[in-house]
Amino acid sequence: MTMPKLAMTQEMGTILQWYKREGDWVEAGEPLLEVMTNKINMDVESYVDGVLRKRLYEEGAEVPVLNVIAYIGDADEPLPDNNSGELSVSSDLSHSETSAAHHPQKSVSTRVRATPAARAVARKLGVLLTDVRGTGPNNRIQREDVEAFAISRPSCSTTTPAERRLASRTASQTESSIHVTPEDNLTAAPVDSCSRVPYHGLRKMVGDRMATSASQAPHVTLVREIDVTQTLELRRRLMPIVEEQTGAHLSLNTMVLFATAHALAKHPNVNATWASKDEIIQHHSVHLGMAVAAPRGLMVPVIHFANTLSILALSEQASQLVKRARNGALTPDDLEGGTFTMSNLGMFGIESFNPIINFPQVAILGVGALIEKPIVENGAIVVRPMLTLNLSFDHRVLDGADAAKFLQTVADYLTCPDELFVALHA
Repeated sequence: MTMPKLAMTQEMGTILQWYKREGDWVEAGEPLLEVMTNKINMDVESYVDGVLRKRLYEEGAEVPVLNVIAYIGDADEPLPDNNSGELSVSSDLSHSETSAAHHPQKSVSTRVRATPAARAVARKLGVLLTDVRGTGPNNRIQREDVEAFAISRPSCSTTTPAERRLASRTASQTESSIHVTPEDNLTAAPVDSCSRVPYHGLRKMVGDRMATSASQAPHVTLVREIDVTQTLELRRRLMPIVEEQTGAHLSLNTMVLFATAHALAKHPNVNATWASKDEIIQHHSVHLGMAVAAPRGLMVPVIHFANTLSILALSEQASQLVKRARNGALTPDDLEGGTFTMSNLGMFGIESFNPIINFPQVAILGVGALIEKPIVENGAIVVRPMLTLNLSFDHRVLDGADAAKFLQTVADYLTCPDELFVALHA
């Protein structure tokens, strides 16, 4: 088995967890391990039947694509010369566990099945594996099971077993020698508690990329508040058409995506990415990323060639991508090639924020909440639905005027949208 190349730009893959141990039987098509790229997590299936003879990398290892990561074959098949073929045994396994391969029928009932990562986290957090319920294959304890158990504990005690035994004996002696009357009862002082949350996986990947972008790109954020009365009216007229022809719900977010895609086509200097420290690529096609809060963390699926799509087609694609992101069904292609990103926090009531650029892109648009506000119009105070647009840009690539012109175009399309949205080609 080799580290699969799951995307065109992928160079490395991180082994998150193995589903099989050395010596286990594996069937073709059965998930063997979970791999994380810089885009997505995916299960990797075995493509042959056989025994998992040797795992060359353990969980957490970062491996170049196409490198051999495991050998699968017959139980007595010799391994290549550059590998000893000796089955490694984790140092924290008991003698009964190491002999399980020879006497499986005697050890299955008493052995705690856990991944190496789960054992390492358990030692770090002071968790007894016998207290944890496994959710992996054959009830094997995964790293996530240990973390969930640790978080669910009332406090994060760091006492040793000896300290716990001493405390128990002291408490027993105290109870037998002291009689407490109701008058002696005191209100217990509050006990400080906490939870230790490991920083790894998708959270670490997203965090590292955010830190890189924030440290390398000099961010400047422009804020523009616009009246979207006409856009909301147009949306009201288009909703039945879109739902009838595509089954998708036409949201205000889709209208902003549509306007942004066409504004980017007019401003290729904003629709750009870094190729190297000395070269910037200005893209003629718009590949628009949408930040989606998925159960496993932040994902940014991409609507490819967004500037060529009708409002119907864009609405349908956006809806499908959001569903796949939330169901964990995105493919590497869904996450590749973005030239600009839009992030919407309006559903949480956030009016304005400073979005961080999705490096190597050079700008990002943050969309705030839709709020009715009083404004002055023709000398009179009126209430209008107002939307806040927040454009962060890399000042190395764009001057303030360049970014402001792009934001002005987006604002124009959303305040007077009829001309832009007139074409409804499927």
